[in-house]
Amino acid sequence: MILNSLLGEQVRASFQRLQQEVEQWQDRAQSVDTYGVSGETFPAVNIGESAEAWHVYVFAAGVERESLQVSLQNNALLIEGQRKPLLNTEEQGQHYYRRERFSGAFRRSVQLPDRIDAEQITARYQDGVLTVTVAKDPSMRPRRIAVESA
Repeated sequence: MILNSLLGEQVRASFQRLQQEVEQWQDRAQSVDTYGVSGETFPAVNIGESAEAWHVYVFAAGVERESLQVSLQNNALLIEGQRKPLLNTEEQGQHYYRRERFSGAFRRSVQLPDRIDAEQITARYQDGVLTVTVAKDPSMRPRRIAVESA
């Protein structure tokens, strides 16, 4: 009888975990936007340009600057880091009831569309936003051409 009771509790717990996972997958499937990016993609990225450079804004609130790594290879900007969880689930008696905030290691790759000057890159992290500025190759920058009279 005790064995049946214990097995019943384990089976119930397994089904509850399975149900939670199915619900999470359904939420993820419904959160894909028109660009094919999941609502759970972290960190969110905006890319802009000026005449001189590409500007990549990485929205990484809750990430410590020391955990961020930025690298560049073949016009692909790679951003890596880690965001720590808010709740230490290893402590006895603590668990998540609902969790929508991503925590853990992340990796985003951004392909820049034009030739760039790989020697002219800066990265700055302030108020949860990593701003990476990548200079365009001088030959790709707009030039004004003087019109002479004949």
